[in-house]
Amino acid sequence: MKAIKLEEMIVNAVLNPGKRFTHKEWKDTEYIYWCSIYHRFRGDEGDESIEDYSTIRKGWKEWK
Repeated sequence: MKAIKLEEMIVNAVLNPGKRFTHKEWKDTEYIYWCSIYHRFRGDEGDESIEDYSTIRKGWKEWK
C-alpha cells in the first residue's frame, strides 16, 4: 500500500469515518481512525490526540 502524508491521512480519515490508518513503524495491531460520533480520533486503545502524531509526517497507510 502506498504511504501517504499526515495531512492526507487526516483528510481521508475525516471524509471516511471508521476507516482505520496505521503507520509503517507501528505494530500490525495499532491504528487510528476518525470517530464521527465523538468528533475525534480514536485508536486501538481509546481516544487519541492527533498532536501526538504530528512528528510522524510520512509513512501513513490504510490499516490492513
